[in-house]
Amino acid sequence: MEIINSNGDIDLDAAIQNFNIGTRVQLRNQRDEKPVEHFSSLIGLVKDEFLLVKCPIERNAPFVFYDDEEVLVRAFTGTMIYTFTSTVMRTFLSPLYYMHLAYPRMVTRSALRSALRVKVRLPASVEYANAGGVARTVEVNLVNLSLSGAAIEAPEVIPVGQTLAFSFAVNLDGVERVIRTQAIVRSVNFRPAGRGQEVDVFSCGVQFKDMVTDDQTAIRLLTYEKLLADRQNIA
Repeated sequence: MEIINSNGDIDLDAAIQNFNIGTRVQLRNQRDEKPVEHFSSLIGLVKDEFLLVKCPIERNAPFVFYDDEEVLVRAFTGTMIYTFTSTVMRTFLSPLYYMHLAYPRMVTRSALRSALRVKVRLPASVEYANAGGVARTVEVNLVNLSLSGAAIEAPEVIPVGQTLAFSFAVNLDGVERVIRTQAIVRSVNFRPAGRGQEVDVFSCGVQFKDMVTDDQTAIRLLTYEKLLADRQNIA
């Protein structure tokens, strides 16, 4: 899946109305030869004047932008990505790390497909009752992820149709969030142990069920960040 380009420029006021407190943003600056992306959140705005954005956190410390530095901004609203260029008007270090960005003069929009699937490598845990009714807890690896489901690698067979209690953690802005949801196994494939591997691997496709809204938002943010960091992350 990929981002679908829209027809181009859109009405500025209509676009900004979609920005809410907490809207996720990517900030791209180019101090060296290669552009660098940082992720943060919108914390406020004054129409026609400026946007208030938290300074990104890198390695548990704030990343500080220079005054008058030009940045490319991408704002994620759940189903749309809004892109515009801006300038850092001023960075404030107290009482919190945040900055004023110049109010955009032009915005473009792209639609993000809800079924976007990205590559990840995350530990996860699944719990289920086997055919004999015995409770099982299995540690697995999450290898790709979308809003609707995931692919996991397990050390044992988990039957197709099995309902799982599925949990894993994601890191957003240095804060870990544990996602817990129900999932159903839709497919299972066997891969024998390769060189350097001790056990066979069973690849399972699972479909999420009844996921709460906050967890859906966390997955949207994670897939969005993976996509913007590197298009090769699309699974």
